[in-house]
Amino acid sequence: MNMLISSLVLAFMGRSDLPFSRRYGGAAERQRGLSGFLMFFVPAGLGLIHYGMTFIPYAIPVGILVAAGIITIGMKAYGNISWQTIRI
Repeated sequence: MNMLISSLVLAFMGRSDLPFSRRYGGAAERQRGLSGFLMFFVPAGLGLIHYGMTFIPYAIPVGILVAAGIITIGMKAYGNISWQTIRI
């Protein structure tokens, strides 16, 4: 479930263009590289939350329900992305 949440967050933070459809270079690409580096903190943060929840009684079942809700909302929002927002 954490991997699904992580994938959804990274998909929303990622580029809105099709792969290999545009030529990249220069300062804009370096800026995207920095934001790509910062995207590594999303899975790390989820991992820390997961680790911390193991010390709280009954936190895992509650966390599963919360994660399922986040995944449901995220998948519906991701499914509503229109083709007009994707740059070609």
